[in-house]
Amino acid sequence: MPNIIEDELCFTFDENWQVTQYDQWAFYRDKKGFNGIIDGVTGLDIIAINQENTVWLIEIKDFRKRKGYLTPEVPSDLPNKLAKKVICTLAALLPAKLNAEKDIEKTFSLTALNAASLRIALHLELPDETEQEKRQFAGRHSQILQVLRNKLRSIDINPSVFNMESKGMPWSVTLTRNS
Repeated sequence: MPNIIEDELCFTFDENWQVTQYDQWAFYRDKKGFNGIIDGVTGLDIIAINQENTVWLIEIKDFRKRKGYLTPEVPSDLPNKLAKKVICTLAALLPAKLNAEKDIEKTFSLTALNAASLRIALHLELPDETEQEKRQFAGRHSQILQVLRNKLRSIDINPSVFNMESKGMPWSVTLTRNS
């Protein structure tokens, strides 16, 4: 089964999924390549393609260990950051298909560009602090989801916000052994 480890989270996908850690691609990271075109190019963490030929663009935000860092304003900025990452990642797929130096990146881009549908997911882990903070941030999932729906409706009319306890997630997420 394909696995992607991002910090302390392990994402596990079914055998028939094609999965890549996009933000580690040479085509994306190379300052002489796509990332060097303009300042501020960003990329999503994972691109995954399921057996129905649906491309999932996945961004991971894990705030569990950032005590005192997470304020109500931080999650409210996530939809803008996610939208930028989605646009930059989508903009990179065609040039990667044509110009990436690594064949695996070219082939994955081609497969993604031939997809039947496109989905966007934000995997958001919030800190377990006080009960008041838990309640405050628990409501942020639905607020963030609503903003994402408004911002990204031309790309995905039903984006998803998941965490490790989410039901119906098309993949599983566990903590790595080092957590």
